[in-house]
Amino acid sequence: MFHIKLEVSGLLSNHGRREASKIMRVGWIALGNYWLDKIRPRHFTAKGASMYRYERRSAAYVARKLKQRGHNDPLVWTGRTRARSALGQVKATGKGCRATMNVPQLNQRPRGKRDSMRDELTKVLTREKRELGQAWMKTVVDLMNRLRGQGRERLAG
Repeated sequence: MFHIKLEVSGLLSNHGRREASKIMRVGWIALGNYWLDKIRPRHFTAKGASMYRYERRSAAYVARKLKQRGHNDPLVWTGRTRARSALGQVKATGKGCRATMNVPQLNQRPRGKRDSMRDELTKVLTREKRELGQAWMKTVVDLMNRLRGQGRERLAG
């Protein structure tokens, strides 16, 4: 889980309170989908393992994985975790969003390690927080601009 603080005071002042709430919810869903589509796949690469500073796996594990599976991708044994995590669902909450993924294999903690694989998958870098904030802002501003030209039409939902 990660938190992003966005300053939005005055941004939605031209819209009613309900409209502003709906616009923000659409923004949060866009932010969660951006994480699922763009940032989540980075975690399953060797570059991602070094970028997010995953704990090193034992030499025996790395050798066994390479021999049996023919790859050394982090957080992946058969590929099922990567595929199932792509099917995540995003829901807007009151002050953000929640992405849920049905990947129980990632709840395990490698022997002798500090972080679980779930913690490794959900790490978000400061640079990525800015990227997510920009995705949220772009969605919200685009939606506000579309609504501005339509007068007082209400959002569905």
